[in-house]
Amino acid sequence: MWEAGEGNYLEVFAGGSAEPKPEGSILHFALRTTDCDGALKQAVAAGAVLTMEPKSLEIASRPGPTPVRIAFCKGLDGEVIEFFQNELT
Repeated sequence: MWEAGEGNYLEVFAGGSAEPKPEGSILHFALRTTDCDGALKQAVAAGAVLTMEPKSLEIASRPGPTPVRIAFCKGLDGEVIEFFQNELT
């Protein structure tokens, strides 16, 4: 995870597939929020499927660990949606 400034981060995952992807497909995206729990509740109320309850943890990043609260759900097209709250702000 790299800090991109102004409270934004870029998280890079390894292990993707070399197979061609359908045009327009999204596997995973994260939305920064100031209320992870509230954002997840709104998404589920709109039809998203809960896949991970909100939890607090530290993510290894540069220049140092980043305390966050995260939650995941699956959107209406099957995409993985992450709600990401920096617990320092």
